[in-house]
Order: sequence, then structure tokens, then C-alpha cells
Amino acid sequence: MKEKNNQLTFNNKPTYISLRRLKMRKGFLLSIILTAMALFWVGACDNDYPDSLWDPDASGLPDPIITSVSPSDSTLDGVGIVTIHGHNFSANMAENLVFFNSGKATIFEDLSDTTKLVVQAPVVIKDATVNEMDSIKIRVAVQGAYMYGVYPATGVNFKLKRANIEWGTFALEKLHAIDSDKDGNVYIASEEKNTAGAYIIYKITPDNVKSEFGSVIFNTAPGMKVGWGGALFITRINNKTIYRIPATGGAAAAFNSGGLPGSGKAADIDFDQNVLYAVGTGTQGAVFTVTSAGVATACNQYIGFNLVATKVYNGYLYVAGKYTGTDTTIPTEGIWRSPITDNAGTLGTRELVFDWATFVGTGGQTLLSITMDINGNIYAGMKEAYTSSTVSGTTTITYAGGTVITVIAPDGTTSSLYPELLYAPATYFSFTSGTTLWVVRNPENQTATGVVKNRLFKLEMTTTGAPYYGRNL
Repeated sequence: MKEKNNQLTFNNKPTYISLRRLKMRKGFLLSIILTAMALFWVGACDNDYPDSLWDPDASGLPDPIITSVSPSDSTLDGVGIVTIHGHNFSANMAENLVFFNSGKATIFEDLSDTTKLVVQAPVVIKDATVNEMDSIKIRVAVQGAYMYGVYPATGVNFKLKRANIEWGTFALEKLHAIDSDKDGNVYIASEEKNTAGAYIIYKITPDNVKSEFGSVIFNTAPGMKVGWGGALFITRINNKTIYRIPATGGAAAAFNSGGLPGSGKAADIDFDQNVLYAVGTGTQGAVFTVTSAGVATACNQYIGFNLVATKVYNGYLYVAGKYTGTDTTIPTEGIWRSPITDNAGTLGTRELVFDWATFVGTGGQTLLSITMDINGNIYAGMKEAYTSSTVSGTTTITYAGGTVITVIAPDGTTSSLYPELLYAPATYFSFTSGTTLWVVRNPENQTATGVVKNRLFKLEMTTTGAPYYGRNL
């Protein structure tokens, strides 16, 4: 359509119409449209919609109230258990929600009721450089109630502390045995060399200052403990000699110059109040007692065993590893213990504590290390798992993770320690005299696809370790 001098052309044919009449027709059309819209609105108002869900007279359920929490000031991020006391919680746990700031906590239904909620703190600390966060608000919401219950009150802080802190200040992250003394200093064997070409034993103080404490001539130390006079005693992989670094530090020297009897080789060591125990392999037994003069004796309770870890607890020597003999009544892998019967370290009859082979099943994760806490719980460090696949003749090994640390209670029940925070393996352990558990992660296959890196971790625990007698000799 074209317009020229009041002339409109449709399909190239002139049509004459005044602009005034055109404007009148436009006004008429607009009035029709507005009238139709009004009629539609009036008709719509006559539809039979349901009544509004909003009830201005509804009062809602009583708001939840938090009167106290335990612990009252802090817990561990992602793993800490908190008991919330108060009123007006729902007996149906699915109708309760608990938040730490914006993180949703897990409620343990079998431990909670209308005046108490037992929860596991969520992971709130997301920044790897942050180890503690204060000003945490705990809020309880109940379905049907309008308001939150909030803790703490104004002016009081609740804190979350990181449960695992990565300690990664080594040029080479390949680390081995670890222990700590009564003052909280930590000692760790590394594969880093000093200027003399020996392998460094590092010392880390409680305020995280690292220094070279001593050195050894071998790169793999599977066992290390503080013992007589504050000296550091160290095993050498597949070797009969136990080495010693004096309390003042320096180069290690042979401690038991005569070696271990019966082709004995030591993997791990621990002390009771009188002697050093070494465990490993040997034709006369896989457990040895060593006096302060370095004289070793074999215990025949463990003939046919290949042991990797040991711990003294409550008058018993606990050992972990494999049985390679012919007695089919003995599990192929497990944790055993023997009573310590005298000051010379003589051991009584061996008894099975935990059948590891049955627990993990065929092809399951191998035991690497054990330690214990003050309550007799055993912490079992486990080797990582791998899978393999072959395509066109090329085999690829892939890291598959697995459980990191299994906690075995005195009644034999098991649980996993911090599964949300750790990756297998847990190669070496050391409890400090407080509530810190140091863990070395040293994967066997460093080149597998997706394998995690070697690392050292500080785990904050809710319990202390079992007594380490060597610290006080």
C-alpha cells in the first residue's frame, strides 16, 4: 500500500479516501477491540476457580527453638557430630532441616527426637587456604513452622575447623614412615637427599616449622618410632638392621649390630615400657623383641607370617599382615594380638583380632598400616585399588581409589574414617600426644591414570591416640 496526496494505491490500483475518514475508521476499530477485552475480563471473573490456599487465620506450628548445642563452640568441618537441644522439633525427622550457614547437615534419625537432633556437620569450608571458619550460624527449620531456630545468640561465635589439612612443603612428595614425640614434634622419612647425598629425616614442630633432623643411607623406611632417650629408631626395607638417630639429630647408625635372628627382617616397630618390638619376616618367627642394648630375640608365635605393622596397647602386642604358611585355619590376612607376659617382652598365645581377608574379600584392599586410639579402636590403613584395560594391545592402569581408613571397634564392628575427605592409600600413621593423626599417602603406582599424589595430612580427631610408650623412655 502506498500513500500520495490522499490517494491510496492497493495492488497498483488508485483508491481515493480522505485521511479523516481513515482516522475515524481506526478509532472505531480500536473501540471494538477495547470492548472485546472488557467482555473477556468480565467473563473470566465468572470462572469457578478454587479458593486461595492462603488462610489469614492459620497460626502454623510452633517455631523450633535451640536452647544449646554440644559441643558448644566448634566442631570439625564435614565430619563433626553435633547434638542440638531445644523444643518443637518434629518427631518425623524428614520434616526437620538443619543448616550450618548455607550447608545442609545430615540428621541421624535413630538418635534424634522432638527435643534433640544429632547431626553431622556439612562441608562448609571450600577454600583450600582456609583451615578455620568462625561466625557459623546453626539453624533448624521444621515443616509447618514459619521461623528458624538459630544458634548461637548474638555476640557468640560457633566455629568449623578443617578436619584434614594437607601439609605439602616438600620438594619431593614421596614420604615414608612417620612418628611424633611427647612435645608434638613430627619426624618423617623422605626420599629427598641432603648435600651429602643421604636421605633426609625431617622434623616438623607444632608451629609447622620444618627442618632437617637427621639422615639415613636408604630411601625407604617402612617403620620409625621415638624411643630410649628421645632417639629415633628406624627400619630399612627388607633388612635385618634397625637404625638409630640420637635425640640431637644427625646421621643414623646401626642399633642392633647383630641383626635379627632367623633371617629376620623388620618392617615396623613399636615400644612398650621395657623393650622394642620389631615385626616383619623370619624363619624363627616374624616378631622380635630388642633390648636397649640391641639384643634381639625371635618369638615363635608368628612363624609363617609376613607382617607390615604393629602397635602396643593395654598389655598386648597387636600385629597386622599376611599368613603365608600351610595352616588353613589361619586367615591369609588379618590382625592378631598376643599378651605381653613379662618385662622381657615375652609373648603369650596368639589370637585373631580381625579376619581381614574375609572382610575385604577376594582381590580386596591390602592392609598397609595400623594404629590405635585410647578407646581401643584400630585404624587400618589400606592400599589403593586399580583397574586395568587393554585396547589394541595397549594396557592402561587406572587408579580406582577405595576405602582409605577402616576403623575397627573393640566389638568388631567397622566404619570408614572421613570417607568424604580422604583418598587411598593410608600408608603410614602417627598419633600425636593430642588429637592429631598424621597420615602419609604414598600410592604404589605413581604413573596410573588418575592416580592421586603423594601427600602428608594432619587429621583432626575427636579422640586421642593410645599410649606411645617410647616417648617416655
